[in-house]
Amino acid sequence: MRLAQQEIDRGIANLLANGDPVQAIADFSRAIHLDPDEPLFHWHRAEAYAQVLDFDSAIMNFRQHELLTSPVAAASRPDSRSAARPASSGPYHKSIPLAEQDDHDSALASKSVYVLSRRMAITAFIWGQCLLDQQRFAEALVQFTTAHRLRFRVDSVLLRVALSKIGLGEIDDAMEILHVLIDLDPKNVSLCILRAKLHRSMRNVDFANIDLQRAVRIKPDHPEIPGLQRYVLSVAVDLKNKAAEKIAKKQPNSAVWFLNRAIELDPTDWTIVFRRGVLLAEIHNHDGALEDLLNALANPARDTTRDQEIKNHIGSVFNKVGIIAFQNNALGEAFSKFTTALSFNSAEPVVWKNRADCLFAKGELDAALADLEQCLRLDAQDVECKKRLGVVLCAMASRSIAAGRYHAALNDIEQAISYDDTVGDFFYERGRALYFLDHMDEARESLATAIKLTANHQPAQALISLLLSVPPMDDLAPMPQRRPLKRSDVVKASAAATLQRRSGQEVSGSIERQRHILNGRLHVPVGLKEIRFDEPAVAAQQHQQGPRWWIHNCVGLFNHRYFFLFLVYLTIGETYFTVMASPLAHRKFWLKSDPATGDDVLFLFAFLIAAALLPFIAAFMWWHGWLIAKNQTQIEQLIQQGPGIKFDTDGQPLINEYDLGTRRNFEDFFNISRQKWAMRRLLRGSLPWWTVLIPRLAPPRSDGVYYTTVRDLGATPLSSSIIGSAAL
Repeated sequence: MRLAQQEIDRGIANLLANGDPVQAIADFSRAIHLDPDEPLFHWHRAEAYAQVLDFDSAIMNFRQHELLTSPVAAASRPDSRSAARPASSGPYHKSIPLAEQDDHDSALASKSVYVLSRRMAITAFIWGQCLLDQQRFAEALVQFTTAHRLRFRVDSVLLRVALSKIGLGEIDDAMEILHVLIDLDPKNVSLCILRAKLHRSMRNVDFANIDLQRAVRIKPDHPEIPGLQRYVLSVAVDLKNKAAEKIAKKQPNSAVWFLNRAIELDPTDWTIVFRRGVLLAEIHNHDGALEDLLNALANPARDTTRDQEIKNHIGSVFNKVGIIAFQNNALGEAFSKFTTALSFNSAEPVVWKNRADCLFAKGELDAALADLEQCLRLDAQDVECKKRLGVVLCAMASRSIAAGRYHAALNDIEQAISYDDTVGDFFYERGRALYFLDHMDEARESLATAIKLTANHQPAQALISLLLSVPPMDDLAPMPQRRPLKRSDVVKASAAATLQRRSGQEVSGSIERQRHILNGRLHVPVGLKEIRFDEPAVAAQQHQQGPRWWIHNCVGLFNHRYFFLFLVYLTIGETYFTVMASPLAHRKFWLKSDPATGDDVLFLFAFLIAAALLPFIAAFMWWHGWLIAKNQTQIEQLIQQGPGIKFDTDGQPLINEYDLGTRRNFEDFFNISRQKWAMRRLLRGSLPWWTVLIPRLAPPRSDGVYYTTVRDLGATPLSSSIIGSAAL
């Protein structure tokens, strides 16, 4: 043992003092030959080999040292050797005196940690780097793995391990190591660049672009960034070209997919965003299309000469969204979208037409007309726009006729016919306007044209039938100003008419030609109820001063109330008599429990008459009550039930303008009111409601000529629309 220690001391002197590592290696080798189980001898020789750059031999001796210092090897050595063996210091420490032999084991353990963590790890790292420079990747990987196992500079060693694996083609393993390194040091631009290059080698341009963007944020002036950017942009150009091919093949969804990838690679290229917005609009992704188009318009790097092109596409998308809202009956939203579309592109006639349709559906005819006129100014040859103009003008004419503005209606309908003379409704409305203006011949011609254009035009057929059946009235003066008539005036006028008729004289009178009933006999102005006389000739001339007749001449204006109450009282009385007399009649004449007398025969006759007439009287009373509830006369009811009578004189379906509602109709008929006494004084002498229950003289509320209509109450009767709404 002393010989081995002497060789070690001589080797340390040659290594440190004399600077002769070769002789030191020889000395350390003789010592190891004498005592091969001493770990320190292998350590000293490893240091000597490192001095002569023989890293393989150094690593081998370090590993032998590690092996001998392991717990298993230490337990297998005899304890006597460790007591007799002198301690030895490393090449950079003084020798341990013999007196310190007791501390040899603890010192050996601490020196082993030093050897492994400081000397062996760095040697393996340096040798691995030399092998990596020589592209001996497998051997370098072994050395770097050893250094990593000894916890030497983990990040540097892992990087070189990744490089070695890249050299060996183990890209996936290298990528995992790079992920760990970037997580440890996210601000290391070199790692991001390296991983981006790996992604490029794997043709994974999306991940390469992610690492490139991270590197740009960390260090924009890195020399490797321009090369990676050129690669990413070249791929983006290829994707745009592929998208163009898909567009040419009518495959917009595939084209959008390629453009999505191109935008991720090159988000600054506004043309890609613009092209994607156009494609999204074609596949009805309107929200995405608007987002892309608005972003393209807001991009500061865009070509400003193409701004109007972008705005045109934005307007087109808003127009499509407005059409969808219109079809869903969301008229407010549709109007807003059309207006927004016009703010981007006011030179598109289609948008003006669509907004006009929306306004027409909302009933804003004047605004719809203005939009259609603007559309016609943009495209004077737009046939569809002219047709819609005609529809709007026809609706305005119909509204004017209802309001009594016949000249304005005639002007509107003439303009509508100038735009489109193939629609029967236009000529029908023209005939109505001419009819109310007393131009009967022109009205007939216009209605005949309407029937010619639309063979089954029922309103026109009804009105022209009326005009053809009415005798000439052009010589009649206008109707005098209306005034309330007294009962004496009505009676006197009726008597005078009767005398004139009997004497063979022509009955005089004037008629306001505003509206006809469809019985072919008489003309009734608005506000005047239908009247029926025995002779049609008298009725045609004297209806305006005659009373309101229902059942020939026996029931009229002044006794209709009492006639109806008579039916009510009669029905109640017969019902009471029949119900109360039924048990007695059954007992006397069916069961014959009591002998019959002469009075019984009279009783039986009265009972049979009452029982037989009760259903008829009750039905008659119910029918008159229904007529009162509808504010109609029997004649009006019969006229409306006539064959082919389906429309009123203005072409609208027959609607009773005098129907004020059931409760109001009964109040008007009985001249009663539920208001207080002071209020009834203002209602032309209306009576309290309880006066219906007792016999009492009650004057009618009407004067016999003019009756209250729904128009007088501020309402308008519902009617079917002749002119339909224009569709988009």
